[in-house]
Amino acid sequence: MSRLIKTGSIAADRKKLMRLLAITIRALMAQGQVDSSTRDMLAFVVLVLEEITASVEKTVAPWEKRDYWLKADQFRREWAWAARLATSLRADLAADAWSEIPVRLAELAGQVHQVEVPQRLKQQQPWVGSWQQLRLRS
Repeated sequence: MSRLIKTGSIAADRKKLMRLLAITIRALMAQGQVDSSTRDMLAFVVLVLEEITASVEKTVAPWEKRDYWLKADQFRREWAWAARLATSLRADLAADAWSEIPVRLAELAGQVHQVEVPQRLKQQQPWVGSWQQLRLRS
């Protein structure tokens, strides 16, 4: 059996997740009203934020093994918004607190406003079926 070699990096995966997040946030902001896809979009945002948080932990693990504690802590602080927003959005979705969600989305939009999305990705809808996935993970 041969070795499995991963050609991508954790940083590249995180960049892809940020692009998907930007696509979803922009689609959410463009919606005029809440419809059936809104819950899917919000669930997708939560799932992506949780993936970003996991990627941050994967990134800092080798640094901590080498005793680069300050570098690891600084990196965690830079990405702490992802864990905080994932937790609060998950709680808001579970409680149907629709009045709190725009506040969270505005904060999230501030984080992804500089993310450039290629034209080929703008037509995608990666959030389809995310509500079911989020409910299964709960």
